[in-house]
Amino acid sequence: MAAGDDTHSARLKAAAAWYGELQEPDLSAERWDAFQAWESDPANAAAFAEIERTLVVTDRTAFGRAAKAGGHKRRDGRVPAWAGWLGGVAAALLVGLVVIGLWPQGRAAEPEVYQTAVGEIREVALADGSSVTLNTASRVEVTLGKETRGILLSSGEALFDVAKEDRPFVVRAGPSRTEALGTRFNIRTGDDAVAVTLVDGSVEVRGTGRPGRRLSPGEQLIMDRAGAVSVTGVDPAQVTGWQAGMIVFDATTLAEAVAEMNRYSDVTLVIADEGLAGERVSGAFPAGEPDAFSENLELFLPLEVERSGGEIVLRRAGE
Repeated sequence: MAAGDDTHSARLKAAAAWYGELQEPDLSAERWDAFQAWESDPANAAAFAEIERTLVVTDRTAFGRAAKAGGHKRRDGRVPAWAGWLGGVAAALLVGLVVIGLWPQGRAAEPEVYQTAVGEIREVALADGSSVTLNTASRVEVTLGKETRGILLSSGEALFDVAKEDRPFVVRAGPSRTEALGTRFNIRTGDDAVAVTLVDGSVEVRGTGRPGRRLSPGEQLIMDRAGAVSVTGVDPAQVTGWQAGMIVFDATTLAEAVAEMNRYSDVTLVIADEGLAGERVSGAFPAGEPDAFSENLELFLPLEVERSGGEIVLRRAGE
């Protein structure tokens, strides 16, 4: 085996171990920071993504179903950590290595997974009395442990309405870790950054190797993938308008408005004339209705609309 193959195998083993540890509901801030430091290496991040993809595939096979069904015991009589076993199988399928022993024993049950399709908004009631509302094309994993209530927002956007109790409510999204006791806040994660907006109560947001930042209602914290942070004041109603199926713009550029509307529909709005991109848009528009949005634009902006297959093309009027 080439040296490069050995290195990749070692990264996959480490990624499998990290995957198992990150499912712990009581994961400490120090271990989260350690993971972020490890994942900052692009090769490590790629290995972790590989483990995630393969674990999803494995979990859908007969192996995954058998694990969930249970009925097997170790020699000491205890039920094994099946999620760890699945993760080991995932890595073994990738590199021909057995990594079953890498998962912590006695870990909590698999997290509950909730997700939405493009244009779908879904509210989920949690067992602790909290609720999570998922925006379009979003995915969360929920683990309610004895000491901590843990959430992983792996894609999209969610509004969290947290029931107050002694267990901290911790949401991980990208490089950020947001902790609350009883509060209401919105998190949106993307390729470049994570945005945390506090509606009510108080939350603390922290990144890798950086002190936490406590937010007040009406503040939005944006953290880029390198962990750099900026905080600004926003209108929470505008940020969370999507919960009611409305997208709110306030002097937003047409380019930004089109990008936001495109999140909610398979029909794509396209700006054919870049000179239009800087035009400003204000108002509340129904999510997932690009035709209605474009018709409103014709009333207030110097453009005309052309429908072509799965696209709505915006052109400067008279051209």
